[in-house]
Amino acid sequence: MQKNLLSVLALALLFTFAACNKTAVDPVQLPSIGGSYNTAPVVEYHNIVILGGSTAWGKGASAHQYSWVSRLEAKVKFLHKNDTIINLAFPGYTTYHILPTKSVTKTNRPEADTLRNITTALAKKPIMVIISLPSNDIANGYNDVEILNNYKTVADILHRQNIPYFITSNQPRNLSLSQRKRLKTFTNLLVKTFPGHIIDYLDQLSDSSWLFKPVYNCGDGIHPNDRGHEVIYKAFVNNLAFKKALGF
Repeated sequence: MQKNLLSVLALALLFTFAACNKTAVDPVQLPSIGGSYNTAPVVEYHNIVILGGSTAWGKGASAHQYSWVSRLEAKVKFLHKNDTIINLAFPGYTTYHILPTKSVTKTNRPEADTLRNITTALAKKPIMVIISLPSNDIANGYNDVEILNNYKTVADILHRQNIPYFITSNQPRNLSLSQRKRLKTFTNLLVKTFPGHIIDYLDQLSDSSWLFKPVYNCGDGIHPNDRGHEVIYKAFVNNLAFKKALGF
């Protein structure tokens, strides 16, 4: 009897020792206390930056939501909810205002605005840049060569960084007849110089003398009304290159 009892005790001690030295075999390894494990998907936010003047700023529209930029942002967000438009446009701006920071400009020309220029746009890490400066350069008397050189400076920067970009055409304005003709000829020059990058709506908004058609004039002869802003918006969303760039 005593011998059997000793045998049972020996076996019990053996199993206890084995259990104490056994490695856990749970297939799921739990994190240690205090560990940080985030299984939520990483959300990517994409910025589209606009450089421009008063029409891109929203002038002429009866309310902000009717401007072409707001309409475009609504469309972009509908298709890609994490995409955002950053609008750096400001009334009165020209191609000089959007040049890179520290650009040297000639006498009687504006300096680059370091808060609203291509340098600031690039800091936003954009997936696209839109440039909309449809009449101020011509209204200010700048010649075609200097305007085109400014566009080329900005476009070359974007091209080197492989960032898609689009430039809007000129738009009608109550200027002198010679200046109004330049609105058309310079738009043609833009189309020739930057093929596949121009959003052209000049003819749609203009009468035969390059003034606003009354149906699109907000009343000042400079800016489009709600219907005119809609024309600009549709010119973007119906442009094949633009749609391809944004995956429409």
